[in-house]
Amino acid sequence: MSYYKNYEVLANEVKTQAKKENIINWDDLSWGKGVSFKNNNHIKRYNEMGEHFQQLSKVIIYRECFPNVGKSLLYLATIKIMEYSFINMKIEPHIVNINPDIINDIILQGEKKFSNDRAGAIEKALKNILDVLAINNIVNPKLSKFNSRVRKNRNKAIRDIPEQNRVKNKLPEDKVIDLVGRVFSSNDKSQRDIFTTSIIALLLCAPTRISEVLSLEVDCEVEGKDKEGKGTYGIRYHSAKGYGESIKWVPRNMHSIAKLSIQRLKVLSRMARCIASIREKGELEFYNSLDTEENGRYFHEKLYELLNIDSKKCFNAKTKNILMRVESGVLSAKEFWNEVFNYNDKTKPWDIFSKTIKLSNRLLLLNKDQLHLKKGVDLFCILPTSDKIFYSDFKKRSGKETTLNFFQRHKALHPNGMKEIFSSHQPRHLLNTLAQRAMLSDIEIAFWSGRKNVEQNNVYDNRTWEELRQNERRVLFADEMISELGGGSKEEIICKLKDHLKTLEEKNNLYRSQYNSQKANYVEREIQEVGRIINHIVSYYLRGEHNE
Repeated sequence: MSYYKNYEVLANEVKTQAKKENIINWDDLSWGKGVSFKNNNHIKRYNEMGEHFQQLSKVIIYRECFPNVGKSLLYLATIKIMEYSFINMKIEPHIVNINPDIINDIILQGEKKFSNDRAGAIEKALKNILDVLAINNIVNPKLSKFNSRVRKNRNKAIRDIPEQNRVKNKLPEDKVIDLVGRVFSSNDKSQRDIFTTSIIALLLCAPTRISEVLSLEVDCEVEGKDKEGKGTYGIRYHSAKGYGESIKWVPRNMHSIAKLSIQRLKVLSRMARCIASIREKGELEFYNSLDTEENGRYFHEKLYELLNIDSKKCFNAKTKNILMRVESGVLSAKEFWNEVFNYNDKTKPWDIFSKTIKLSNRLLLLNKDQLHLKKGVDLFCILPTSDKIFYSDFKKRSGKETTLNFFQRHKALHPNGMKEIFSSHQPRHLLNTLAQRAMLSDIEIAFWSGRKNVEQNNVYDNRTWEELRQNERRVLFADEMISELGGGSKEEIICKLKDHLKTLEEKNNLYRSQYNSQKANYVEREIQEVGRIINHIVSYYLRGEHNE
């Protein structure tokens, strides 16, 4: 088959799949969120996007990007520049006619019109698009093998950037984490506080993105045993940026925090998940669960039991009115179903996980206005939680606004001198930096973070030059200590170092028992320093083994 026929085969396959899944309207020129196929601003004379490149954009975006909005916009911008290059070079506007000159022109236009980082992203997107087309035998495979010429600095560590003093702090304030911990462990918490603190706790358990936490499933917890037979605990995420599903193992000292956070979120979303489950099971199953016919009335007790309703005080006027009509026998089961459950799904097509996860299995599915501090809850309107709800709790608010943010609600618990700044990405930077300090290998850090590109570890390495120099000094001092202990294998040297530390600890306990605090304090300081060196050496050796 020719390249033209292969293209038509691919386009028809993707179009058929899109119409079958029925998440978006394939024929629309706008799919929402800025993904519009109508105009091409790069083409001044024509302005409108050609029919072929409209179709190509839809095929590539639905097959490779959907429902990732950022990636879709990037690929769309790349294809629009591609169309401009075809017209600019007076070549028949069809993807099978692409050649090295057009590829060079696309990269050149990207460099002219966008920042260095964006131009580099467009160049990478172009490579990926050509790879997809080459796999489907639509273009020559050699076309995607061009050398990258746009140099980006986005993978540099923050200390390597000259403007580092003007870059905002990427690590969270210790006092902010302290405040979150105080609220998390307090007994007097609103649903809003439970939501906010539980999410931050999960962000601190493993290097995770906020979108990954918000898309967790109810059955996300994973437990097992390691080589030594000790219990392990992890959380199953769908990692963003193309990494896919993965389990992020939680450090042992954070197991209880992660479990408690997930349990609290399950309780928080229980009522909304019940509503979603009823809709998914269908009308007949609803009648069976109420033990009534479609014309049956006075089924409110069974309904409240089904929905776990203990009190109606928190509901808004609309919900209370519906429940009152059920209690008084005004509504039959059929009429109640038609009024409450028989509506179109509110999940938006660009919801990242709408294609794979049922609403009833989403850990963070909430009722409308459930977290609002003043409005009543709309029991029968449910929506997946968005990051905007989380971010709004840290938005700066003026004195005139009546709604308080997280910091304002807990003013009494503030540690002295705390700065009211927090970002959901700060815990990810913190855990990555701690992993660097613990000398985990790059592959281990990337795997734990759900990161496809190992080079991006450098972006999250917030160690200072002084820290790195101190590590070098410890290595030099460690070499001296190893030479004093004699040679041997790695395991023998580590055992000797641990024995040395044990001896110091025994001396310290002896001095303490003799109430000789001066000598005990001296030995304790030596223990701390030797302990740091030993941990560094052990980590260094273990890292060497992983790298081998």
